[in-house]
Amino acid sequence: HTLAARPKPRPGQIIIFDLPVEFGGGVMFERMEVVAHPWRKRGVLFRAPGRAGFYRIPGVSKLEYRLEAPSA
Repeated sequence: HTLAARPKPRPGQIIIFDLPVEFGGGVMFERMEVVAHPWRKRGVLFRAPGRAGFYRIPGVSKLEYRLEAPSA
């Protein structure tokens, strides 16, 4: 599927990357929660399970991923 056809991550969803995304310090995550950016009306941030901090992923639309609804 094309990049344009893929839905954008929305707050409350779970994003699952085909390949783990690496962040500073060598931490890697494959599954993250999408959260609303507190200062940008249409922006989103990502939070890893069990972690309090938020992560930015520049160019997330260029990565391969799928989205899931949050578990109840």
